Amino acid sequence: MSFKNQLAYILKQLQKLVLCNNKETLKYLANQACITPHIWLSRSDNLDCPDQMIFDLDPPGNDFSLVLEAARDLREVLEKGCKLKTFVMTTGSKGLHVVVPIKPAHTFDEVRNYAKEIAAFLVEQKMGKYTLNPRKTERGRKLFIDYLRNGYAQTSVASYAVRSLDGAPQSQCLLTGVR
Repeated sequence: MSFKNQLAYILKQLQKLVLCNNKETLKYLANQACITPHIWLSRSDNLDCPDQMIFDLDPPGNDFSLVLEAARDLREVLEKGCKLKTFVMTTGSKGLHVVVPIKPAHTFDEVRNYAKEIAAFLVEQKMGKYTLNPRKTERGRKLFIDYLRNGYAQTSVASYAVRSLDGAPQSQCLLTGVR
């Protein structure tokens, strides 16, 4: 048994997790005041292998135009350079997620390393705009291309989740994308 499988087994013994795969469970969660559900990047039948790769783009400050530009640049690299399909999703908060559906054939470490290579390529191509540095105090006005969400047990906001913010914004997939 792999270390991750052992850890998953131990965690299952220590806590109960909710698998929301039907309307009844969703209603239950709403009745428990679950406002903003987050999901794993893998499925319950294959926890070690994600079926999506996510890049989280949050503005440094309130400059959403930089987030839009980063989403366009990232999609161009992913779609034209890597030949991957993408979609863009609002987070219901400050930024956007660029999501790449993938076959669950690679480990989280492999997917995160690939995402880091893609992010590093974009940072190199667009010097001065983006960074791989997660520390807000050290990145200045550069936008962090957050590839770290692609780690084991990391989560992402679920589609159509409401945020506990003024106006109750929600996360949504953008059908037309960001062009």
